Amino acid sequence: MCSYTIIYLKTAFMKKFIFFLVLFASVSFLFHSCKKETDKEEETVEGIGDSLSEEDNAYLETLSVPNPSLKEILGTDGKPLARIGGIQGLARIAGIRGDLIKALLTDAQQLSGQKIIQYPSAGDDKPAHMGLVYSYGQRDITQRLIPPSGNALHRKYAVFGTDCSGLQINLLRHAGINIADCSVSTFESELKAALEKNDTYKDFKVENKGYQPIDSLKSGDYILWITPSGNNHIGIIANLVNHSKTLYQSNGTGKPENEAAQTKNLGAGRGVHPISFPIATSNSYPWGNGYKVLRLNVDIEKLIKGKWSFVKSVLNHYSNGVLIDTEVENLTGTWDFLEDKTYRIMTTNEDCSGTYNLNQDIEQFTIAGGSCGNITFVIQKISATELELFSEGIDDDGFFRETWFLRK
Repeated sequence: MCSYTIIYLKTAFMKKFIFFLVLFASVSFLFHSCKKETDKEEETVEGIGDSLSEEDNAYLETLSVPNPSLKEILGTDGKPLARIGGIQGLARIAGIRGDLIKALLTDAQQLSGQKIIQYPSAGDDKPAHMGLVYSYGQRDITQRLIPPSGNALHRKYAVFGTDCSGLQINLLRHAGINIADCSVSTFESELKAALEKNDTYKDFKVENKGYQPIDSLKSGDYILWITPSGNNHIGIIANLVNHSKTLYQSNGTGKPENEAAQTKNLGAGRGVHPISFPIATSNSYPWGNGYKVLRLNVDIEKLIKGKWSFVKSVLNHYSNGVLIDTEVENLTGTWDFLEDKTYRIMTTNEDCSGTYNLNQDIEQFTIAGGSCGNITFVIQKISATELELFSEGIDDDGFFRETWFLRK
């Protein structure tokens, strides 16, 4: 009787032991399965920034071009950013818009120039690379950082770099425009918001030109490709003296499939560097005509209207490119720009009126058909309270430039 009882108890114990063992194994399996699924979901971090497919990157890599010098890049006035010769002291002053575009393109050219500079390895997962490489969502280009977005492989390596929208954000911030972190899809709205809050550039406007033929593009134009797939891209145009066009951009993928694909992000054909825009547009959609153009402009028509008070004039005379004489005259009087594009100048020396025609793109205007004669003025500086403009010509003493300073 005792033996049967013992066998029964052992059998019951084993059944319970096996039951709990199976239960534990099942729970453990479910736990690890859920954990693997969670880990898998966490491998890719989607954040602010922009990434392209391998196919798109392979195409853009074929468009890489040597970085043009500042002597080869044209400003808004059609002259090289770095002047070549000419009359001393007579470089065309671009005006507030021209100065901003010059600052953006000069920085873009210099950052692209870092492709010849090697950042040495700084230890494990901090690889050596040339220049500013592609880094999904990275905004600080002054530090070696792990990309904030992308898959686990992309976020494994700390680099100096940024993506396409990050490059434009850095250029704008260095120029004094504190645009918020954004991606290509929200770049336009964030740029408008940043300008509205900026004391220096609050009178600027962002013009959405839609698609524009390549011949009508100007230095400083933003090119945006926004596609249904989300493979968006942005760059800034630089017109060149050889009549070609360069696009400063940063391309790469935040979701490399293997180490070889991630290594490409560190190469010469990825990251911050210029590509040929004419060749880019020769491909099929979206790289053909699938882009839209944003243009920064100043509403000079709005700013210039009203009554300005003369402060002084400065008359410089030149001989063989050398400044030989300067005359400064303090002025009393006003220059009134009226709503119907007429003007009236009243000073101790002048009392004349007529019409004026304004060319916003090159920041100059011409007075014509009035008692002051026909004169073209270049707007050297304009804000809500300050106006500086000059005209150039030849008189009995040779070449001259006269600059007028006015205040509201």
